[in-house]
Amino acid sequence: MSKYKDPSAIENQIFHKDDLTFRIIEIIDQEKDLNRSLQQVCDTIAGNSHLKNTVSARISFNQQFIQSQQFEETSVVVKHDFKLPDGKKGFVELFLSPQSITFPSGSVIDEAESTLKMIATLLVGKNSARTANL
Repeated sequence: MSKYKDPSAIENQIFHKDDLTFRIIEIIDQEKDLNRSLQQVCDTIAGNSHLKNTVSARISFNQQFIQSQQFEETSVVVKHDFKLPDGKKGFVELFLSPQSITFPSGSVIDEAESTLKMIATLLVGKNSARTANL
């Protein structure tokens, strides 16, 4: 078994996952204002899908809702809760268009859940480190 990913498998994913991961890390590292960084994260998630305008993102944190530009709430939503070490809670939601559900991948919902778990882990880890340095 090769350690390299099959290029067609990467093409059939809804997100450019490596690019998304690095971009979120970059945003959280560089942006000092939490609300602006969460806005940029939402926009990055929505803009990182292979199909344009098929994913909207919303983050709820500290009693605020932050959502991607051109946000559209759909009937297909995937949600992941997170909790910071200081006890503050939030969640990240992906709203998927019908077009994304028909995207030729193994399971769009599974991929969305996996992506949300990764995003929540990054948000918790980076914001925990940020809070510890204050």
